[in-house]
Amino acid sequence: MSPEVRTAAEALKAAIDRHLEACADKRDEQDEAVQVAFLGLREAAETYEDALYDAYDEVTPFEFSRGPIYEPAEVAQPGVPERVTVLQRGDFAVASADDLVAAGRRLLREDGQDDEELAAVESLAVYLEAYGLDETAAAADDVGLRWLGGTTWLLDQDAEDDTLRRAPFSVVDESRLLHRFDEEVSPG
Repeated sequence: MSPEVRTAAEALKAAIDRHLEACADKRDEQDEAVQVAFLGLREAAETYEDALYDAYDEVTPFEFSRGPIYEPAEVAQPGVPERVTVLQRGDFAVASADDLVAAGRRLLREDGQDDEELAAVESLAVYLEAYGLDETAAAADDVGLRWLGGTTWLLDQDAEDDTLRRAPFSVVDESRLLHRFDEEVSPG
């Protein structure tokens, strides 16, 4: 089985769960969480279909409308950005691929999923999906990784610009940097 398709399928399943939770918890018809989950679900479905087609020349029956887009309310205070983007980066060294694969397999088994063809990189993706960057960094030594440090940037994002939604790792405009904090780990 193609690892790219498996990763895309897992991301699609997670997006479906996030969308269902947002719908069940919505406060009103314009709930921002539902809108964000809708967009994430659409993107995950498109990514899955692209990976499926690339690997197996197959398609899905899914068709997603572009749907309503969340319109943020006006900011009442001058100097307060209308939209803020948080970019977070973390770096790891793989200390033990075997331990990393074992950690990913444990998570998949706990979730009732097949873990037979799981590789180290897929295991890291599974672990990050389940626990996020901060908890993965905290558990790095236990799962075959070594935390090397990271950085978080807060950017004033133009409300009309959806580049980070379409191409999240394209150009970062440092002139919009509002705040930056780094976590450095001494070598050792």
